[in-house]
Amino acid sequence: MWIFTRYGFFSIACARRPDGSPDSQTVMVRSRRKAHLQSLQSRFQEIATAEIVVLPERDYRYRLILPKAVWATVLAALAHEQEWSNFKNEAAHFQGEAGADYVHALHQVWEVMFRLQKSEARAGEISQGAQPDRRTPDKPTANSTGAEEKLTSAVRTVYAANSGVIQKIKSDAEKKWAEPNFIWERLLGAAATLGNARGAKLVHDDKLHDPVRYPALLPLTEEKRIDVLTRSLRAAQVRMAVLKAKRLAANFKRIKDEGGPDAIKLQLEDKAGREEKIAYLQTFDGIGPKYARDIMMDAYHPDFRDSIALDVRVKKVADALGIDVAPYEAAEQFFIAAAARAGINRWELDRLLYTFTDDVLTAIRA
Repeated sequence: MWIFTRYGFFSIACARRPDGSPDSQTVMVRSRRKAHLQSLQSRFQEIATAEIVVLPERDYRYRLILPKAVWATVLAALAHEQEWSNFKNEAAHFQGEAGADYVHALHQVWEVMFRLQKSEARAGEISQGAQPDRRTPDKPTANSTGAEEKLTSAVRTVYAANSGVIQKIKSDAEKKWAEPNFIWERLLGAAATLGNARGAKLVHDDKLHDPVRYPALLPLTEEKRIDVLTRSLRAAQVRMAVLKAKRLAANFKRIKDEGGPDAIKLQLEDKAGREEKIAYLQTFDGIGPKYARDIMMDAYHPDFRDSIALDVRVKKVADALGIDVAPYEAAEQFFIAAAARAGINRWELDRLLYTFTDDVLTAIRA
């Protein structure tokens, strides 16, 4: 039996009696890393005092010899303690930077098993008479080891030269969550930049921004509010200003009716995990999954520090590496693995690719 846990990877086999036959009541819990067994022992008192046997000449160097009944208790506890929906993310949280190589190995295992799934699908298509499409050669999928190494090297180079900038972006992002009227300001920003980033001047230019801040709009009638929003969005050259003004006015009314921006932020924070928060933000007019995620990533919210957005800039990087970004999950895992290998978290990689896209592309092509 192989099991991958947040504590580490373990291979379990029956121990052998002196005559070489399997002992069905005693197991060897084997590991590639001593630290993985130590982590497991720290969690489970039942095995805390068991000796870690070191056999350098064997396939698995480290092992615990345990009664099967004791190991069954540990396995049951592992099942009961699970409270997460994404194992790789949980492992990354638990392991931290010290376990980055283990997390990277998990992504490689995921990729290998994903290929197994795809091979079954291809076999099914062929058995039904479908012919492979040979019109154009396929790009390598996002499990190319060479591409990952090239990206990792580029990220390390660019991050080393710009780590101070990324840390400043992170520090500024952490402050956003504490800003007054957080949710309204994020909705304004989303409306301003949807379709064209030039509209960002709405929230960066005080002359344009001040009339549409929450306190300024609060005493106005709904009709006057729409008028002010429309004029401000047009002045900021925001696309579809009339439509977006109406959406913003509807969102403003909802925020006001539900107790104000602080009350909305409490509702948002009360949602469990990333997916529930994204779903909640999508209940506001004009907010789709991308902007819902971006709102929380821009604030460096703890639930979104393991996120990477597969947007235009990331696709440019994928093209430079010669890899395919489909399917989405395989591409996401490719970039996540590169972040782990480069020794940075996923949010930092996302910001690095966003802020220094050209530098990363240059490093890849060097």
